[in-house]
Amino acid sequence: MSTARPGPPASKTAAERLNAEGLRHLRAGDAGQARRAWRQAVALAPGSVAALGELATLHARGPALTAACLGYRRALAVAPRLAGLHLMLGTALVKAGEDAAGERALATALTLAPAEPMAHLNLATYLLQRRRMAVAERHFRRTIGTNPALEPALIGLGWVSSHRSRSRETRSLAHRAIALGPSSPEALALLGQAEMMTGNLAQATRTFRRATAVAVTPVTLKGLILGLHYDPAATSGELFELHRRWAALQAAPDRRARANRPDPERRLKVGYLSADLHGGHPVARNLVGLIEHHDPERIEVHVYASGDGTGDPVTERIRAATRIWRSTTGLDGRSLAALIRGDGIDVLVAVAGHTPLNRIAVAALKPAPVAVSLYDYTTSGLDQMDGFLSDGVLSPEGGEERFTETVIRLPCLYLHMPIEEVPVGPASAGPFTFGSCANPIKLNDRVIGLWARALAAVPDSRLVLKYRDAFADPDLVDDIGRRFAAAGIAVSRLAFEGHRTDRERHLAAVGGFDVALDTFPFNGCTTTYEALWMGVPVVTLAGRRFLGRMSAAFLHQVGLDDLAAATEEDFVSAAAGLARDAGRRARLLDAPAHAAAVEDAYRRLWKAWCRPSEPAPAEGGKESSLTF
Repeated sequence: MSTARPGPPASKTAAERLNAEGLRHLRAGDAGQARRAWRQAVALAPGSVAALGELATLHARGPALTAACLGYRRALAVAPRLAGLHLMLGTALVKAGEDAAGERALATALTLAPAEPMAHLNLATYLLQRRRMAVAERHFRRTIGTNPALEPALIGLGWVSSHRSRSRETRSLAHRAIALGPSSPEALALLGQAEMMTGNLAQATRTFRRATAVAVTPVTLKGLILGLHYDPAATSGELFELHRRWAALQAAPDRRARANRPDPERRLKVGYLSADLHGGHPVARNLVGLIEHHDPERIEVHVYASGDGTGDPVTERIRAATRIWRSTTGLDGRSLAALIRGDGIDVLVAVAGHTPLNRIAVAALKPAPVAVSLYDYTTSGLDQMDGFLSDGVLSPEGGEERFTETVIRLPCLYLHMPIEEVPVGPASAGPFTFGSCANPIKLNDRVIGLWARALAAVPDSRLVLKYRDAFADPDLVDDIGRRFAAAGIAVSRLAFEGHRTDRERHLAAVGGFDVALDTFPFNGCTTTYEALWMGVPVVTLAGRRFLGRMSAAFLHQVGLDDLAAATEEDFVSAAAGLARDAGRRARLLDAPAHAAAVEDAYRRLWKAWCRPSEPAPAEGGKESSLTF
């Protein structure tokens, strides 16, 4: 006599039916009915991994991330070796700001399913967002090796390549991603970045406009904003409105009560937030003197940087002058804001915030009572940013540039560290030599046309172009050569230096110029300073915005205002008539006076926070300005 094998419990069978019903509702677009079905399934069979997972995933699509993480963990308690659950848990934890736990879950998914492309992709994306480029690159390449048609992996690897200055690979990856998704804003933004890397400003701007037409995101907007800063046709009004649109996409400020004591005269905790604190970056070389000369009786310096503060002489100088150094590596925006708030920072200084790798969006969370923008392109666009440091040349009274911040005019904004290695440049025995060390993206058609006029005004002169190893790219060299030829200057009068050199050889090459020609509307800054230091006069066309007046500010400090031309005709005249001038540079290096002026600016903003009933003086942007 045979005995029938018992079937599954009725509750389990019913739970399976409810789970299938939930999937049907979800496919039909009815999330509410799907949720009810899965909840009933879990009530009947608390160990139903499918229903727990689906319910958690539904929570993860909205703001209920805590419920999502709880659901995934309940499912993992039943099936701890399901890689997909670890993958989804890790993604939800990262989204919820629990970085350490999220990374562990993503790594566990990868351990359980080492060949699963999504496990590699999600971990790589997490690492890219935390700027851990080397490890992210390995996982992106592993993902693409398994699935070469996965668009997010191509885009992610493209951004890694961009950060590592591999322009050809960046462009190739962007085109592969666009072939898969022609209207993908992420792929278009990556292509725009690749075009900027190769100096194709007009095409880059068109590409970023296409990307923002598809979707207005922080990435597409910032790409368009950066491109327009190099474009002579861009208006101050357009740039201001784009920064405001970017600001509107940022998270709302944290309104929790502050522990900062509103004492107008006490020592202030000032936190500098920067990703650029190394000797290879001009921001660090401008910042080191300021931080070293802060008065410890007035200012307690904190630094929030993407490194541990070691391994580079300039970095180590900044760290030595810092009371507390915090590494931001691996922290998302909210975690970093919580760290700053926990340290009791009174004044947060966002350094060059809109430039690549920097974290200006953290200022939107308002982790400190006062926020100040230093060395940025223009306004942050944020209502949460209180002050914008500038000077009277960079931001003249009554100028057309608009700011959301109070504009604070120091005696001089830029304080570059002295250049200790001053090699002797090659003697000017050959033809008269104009030179430029500008990023090729700054060489727009108007710049090339004006420089061609200067070359034409000095027969037999030549122009040397040098920027890192950019001019090792034959496509870029051909393009620049064609554009000069169209402006009437033979390619034989151009010299391209395409190899990276150490700093001493770079400065020696700069010292070999007879005259340095500046770009516009985006001037040189460090390049102008280096030329003046090496005794090479710089001719600039002074613009209408901060970025177009940086060279004029340096020239003003050394008494060479006449080299800041008001018109293109004046530019050509100055370039053609110049002789070598060693320059006067002492006023660029008065670090104690500069630090005192900056401290006064912080103090005045701090006092305004302590006494909010006192109105600020009315004028421009945030309708106020301060001049020292």
